Amino acid sequence: LGALLFGVPAGRESAWTDPKFVSTDKTPDWTSGSLKSFAIGQSQWNPPVLNVSEIRDIVGQVIVDSIDGKDVKVSAEQGAKLMDKKMEK
Repeated sequence: LGALLFGVPAGRESAWTDPKFVSTDKTPDWTSGSLKSFAIGQSQWNPPVLNVSEIRDIVGQVIVDSIDGKDVKVSAEQGAKLMDKKMEK
């Protein structure tokens, strides 16, 4: 919601329908279009995995490693291998 209030589109419908945003919405056509897009979203836009949280954790670890100054290339390669194993299941 905070980002949306500053003009950055949000990925959650709840932000667009929050009374704080609705009362200050300067682009109702954009809002309407965004809400419609959430309703007709395509399943192929989602990650091709069943357990999204596991993949998210793997990606998150690569991000944390980069913040910690570790070798991002090595971390990303390890993450890719782990994701491949998860997606084989």
